[in-house]
Amino acid sequence: RSLKRKMGKIEKGKKSKVGGGMSGGGGKMKGTKAGKVKKSAMKTRHDAKTTYPGRETAHPNPFAGLSATSTKPNKEEHGHGHDHSHGHEHGKSKAALRREKTKKKKSAEESQKKIEADTSSAAQSKKEPAKSVFDFVPSPTLDSVAAGKAAFEWMIWPKTSEEFFKDYFEDTPLLCRRSNKYYGGFFGIDHVKTILEDFEVQYTRHLDVTKYKEGSRYTFDNNKDLPESAFICDDHGRQDEEVVEKVDVVDPSMVWKRFKDGCSLRLLHPQQFHDGLWYLVFALQEYLGAAVGVNIYVTPSEKQGFSPHYDDVDVFILQMEGQKRWRLYPSISEEETLARFSSRNFAQSEIGKPSLDVVLSPGDFLYVPRGCIHQAVTVGDTHSLHITVSSFQKTTWGDFMLKSVPQMVQTAMDENVEFRRSLPRLFHSYVGVMHQEVTHKKREAFETAFSTLFQSLIDYVSIDAVGDAMCVDFIRTAVPPPKGLHGRLKATDVEEEELEKAAAEVEEVSVKVDSYIRATAKNIARIVPLGGDTVRLFHSAQNERVAMPMAEDETLDHLYVEHAEGVPARTTAVGEDERVSLKDENTGMVWLDLSVDEAEVVESLLLEYPTTMAVDELPLNTPSEQLAFANLLVKEGIAEVGKRPKKKEEH
Repeated sequence: RSLKRKMGKIEKGKKSKVGGGMSGGGGKMKGTKAGKVKKSAMKTRHDAKTTYPGRETAHPNPFAGLSATSTKPNKEEHGHGHDHSHGHEHGKSKAALRREKTKKKKSAEESQKKIEADTSSAAQSKKEPAKSVFDFVPSPTLDSVAAGKAAFEWMIWPKTSEEFFKDYFEDTPLLCRRSNKYYGGFFGIDHVKTILEDFEVQYTRHLDVTKYKEGSRYTFDNNKDLPESAFICDDHGRQDEEVVEKVDVVDPSMVWKRFKDGCSLRLLHPQQFHDGLWYLVFALQEYLGAAVGVNIYVTPSEKQGFSPHYDDVDVFILQMEGQKRWRLYPSISEEETLARFSSRNFAQSEIGKPSLDVVLSPGDFLYVPRGCIHQAVTVGDTHSLHITVSSFQKTTWGDFMLKSVPQMVQTAMDENVEFRRSLPRLFHSYVGVMHQEVTHKKREAFETAFSTLFQSLIDYVSIDAVGDAMCVDFIRTAVPPPKGLHGRLKATDVEEEELEKAAAEVEEVSVKVDSYIRATAKNIARIVPLGGDTVRLFHSAQNERVAMPMAEDETLDHLYVEHAEGVPARTTAVGEDERVSLKDENTGMVWLDLSVDEAEVVESLLLEYPTTMAVDELPLNTPSEQLAFANLLVKEGIAEVGKRPKKKEEH
């Protein structure tokens, strides 16, 4: 409730900029200046156990206990797939090497059996939850974060979320065996057929048709009837320009013809066509606090659609139909553990032997940490269909610091004259790669000056401003809550009359003076002071049901200026003097500009969520202002009408 005080700080010049444009209310983080870091402390450990910031306990290496292979990747086993063990086993007889190899193989088999036995016994000890994903929509009796936790635990059952984040997250694959009726027909191949027939599905935007054959990947993302060899891809998935078309609407008959010929289907962002998937994505993003994506994979019997690879996201696999064999492999190098970017396509000879080899059946679940190499192939005499849920893309400490450094430097330059002084004249005559081996007094003085300034940067960081910047990007990528305008639509590509009907339903919701309101969801919006009397409210209530990609650095800077340009976010007719949210057409970001008093109302709604607030008690000047602003928030989907909160019992 300190927005006025924060705004006052900004006016006095205590600015905390992110990416050159955003002002935040957070103050500087004062503390001891960073000293020199020892080289030994900078080396990454690769022991069997690793500790992470904010965790009190040690956690196993991603593949410790899953196999008898070394926890340290090496070229002999994983780099090129060749066996050069004789060059490193001096003094061992052939018989000893054979015994050691047999022991390793037996240990790997036993460890995998233990994983399956553990998950099986856990499943037998707990009764399956009698819930479907449709129960995870927030309601007056269920807040969005609690709904998200329920959805997450439905996905990973019989494990709890506490067990998952303590023992598996970013470290260890998790396999959960359940009955073949666990998902209850939530999504199947008939849903795919309906989507292809009823919607204007486009290649690459909504659908990929692929094949993995004899070590090569093929992509058939158009309706051209060309020889199969024309669709081959390189290691990075690229094709000849003559094959690639900008946009091609899917011909369902061609898709199923190719499916019959052995191609796999990947349906991208299917939550825009299927309400249940939309509810699942929304619930998970509320609980995880990170962007969530979802794809559907349909693969013919005994076929493989994609080359071995690793992803830049954590992957949650829900097996819906058929059976699929998954093979997981340790990282080829230490630098690829918890990878920040997805890999190229690997050849079989590069990845060695799998550390985990399992077959998923309907009802089963598998978690694959990001950076873990994997491949999958359908087994049995029928197709396989699974849902892949992904999250935690670019939400690392390193990503936070990437946004922190520009902010620190900008603030330091604003407030400390030493950062604005010129570099030494002709410094380039002793600084640069060609000079790094040369001893030079001026170079030594340059290094000392740079080190001193660099260490003082910690005095100018604002973790709150950086946190706001990352949260705003998260809100931009989020799907909207299942309420408001888009919550009344079956998909984003709809007829105009359906849109008008949905808008009319929104208009029917009216707020009265004696009403109670609350935020639509816990993470629906973020308040960012811009300076002066303007506060910008970024929100996801008017987003579409397609997850947006995470923004590259500084692409959102133009949204942090006082008079940012945008178009009305609502596609229906807007009155001349009507206040509406604006939308940036390039990034998809939606916002509403508020006064400081209005921002305090929203801040209270967000901090007190899921508790409702009485309209006539909102901290605004007059009853008419209270009613008008409450109606605006409800109409924009940022707030909803709720029930009067229960009075606390007096003791």
